[in-house]
Amino acid sequence: MKVGDVKVQIDQYMKEFDLDHDLIESIEKNNEEVYLDVEDQNDHTDRILVWNSSHGDILARELFILDKLEYVEKIVKSDSDMIGYKHKGLEEDDLIQTGVIGVIETIDRYDFRKSVKVRTFLASRIRFAIKNAYRKYGYVSISREANSVYNKCSKLYDVSNEKIPIEALKCLSDKYDIEAKKITESILAVKTGNSVLHYDTEGYIEADNKTLGKHCNKVVSQYQNKMGEIFDYRLALDAISNLNIKEKYIITKIFIEDKTQREVAKELSYSVNTVGKIKKRALNKIKIKIVDYSEYNEIE
Repeated sequence: MKVGDVKVQIDQYMKEFDLDHDLIESIEKNNEEVYLDVEDQNDHTDRILVWNSSHGDILARELFILDKLEYVEKIVKSDSDMIGYKHKGLEEDDLIQTGVIGVIETIDRYDFRKSVKVRTFLASRIRFAIKNAYRKYGYVSISREANSVYNKCSKLYDVSNEKIPIEALKCLSDKYDIEAKKITESILAVKTGNSVLHYDTEGYIEADNKTLGKHCNKVVSQYQNKMGEIFDYRLALDAISNLNIKEKYIITKIFIEDKTQREVAKELSYSVNTVGKIKKRALNKIKIKIVDYSEYNEIE
C-alpha cells in the first residue's frame, strides 16, 4: 500500500471515529490517565489509532503500522547508531524490519500521558528494538568514553595504523592524562567494534583478526537465522487487508481478540464448522501471499 493511500484511509477512519465525541469523552473519563483529545492533530490521530489498535481494532493497527514505516526508515537512515550498524555490514532493510517491532511495541506499551507524544515514544521504541536485537547477538557496544578517547587521540596521531607504538601511546597518555592501556583498548574498541585483543611479540596490543573473523561470522550467522524467524508484519497486514469482510472479521476475533471458534460462530449465527472453514481459507490466503513473496525475493 502506498503512503498516500494510507494517509487517505487514515483521514477517512478519523472522520468516522471523531464523529463520536461522546465515545472519546467516555474513554477519558473512565481512564483518568488517558488523554486522547489533544491539541496536536497528528498526535491526536496517533493516539486514537494506538488506543483502538490496543483494543482489538485490526484496521487501526494496520493503518498505524503502515503509516509509521516511513518514520522507521527515516530513523535508520539518519540516526548515528543505525549508521554505525550499517558500517558493520548490516543491511538497511533488516534494520528497518527490526525497527517495525518498535512500532508494534508502541501499540502495546504507550500509556497515553498528555506530556509524551506518541511520535516521541515511538522513536525511542524503534531505536530500542534495533539496539536490543543486536545486543542479543554478540555486538559489543562502544561506550561514550571509548569514543571520546578515540576522538582526542586521533587529533594528534594516525590511529588508523594497525599497530600503535609504545612511544606514541606514552605521548598520548601524558598529553591527555589517560592510562596507556585505556587508550589502546578504546581505540581498538572503536576500530574493531569488539573486545578480541592480544599482545604481539613486540609488546603491541592489536586485534586478533583470525579470532575476530570467526566471531563476526558467528554473529552474522546467528543474526541471519533470527531474522529468518521474524514475522514480516508489513506483509501479513497487507495480506489481511485483502481478505473479504467475513474472513477479516473471523481472523480478527480469533487471533486478535482471542475468541474461540464457538464464540465467533454464535456471534455470526454460523455453525462452528463453517467458521473453521472460513478461518482455514483466510489463513491459506495469508500463507500463499507470504510464500509467494519469499520465493520472489529468492529469485531476485
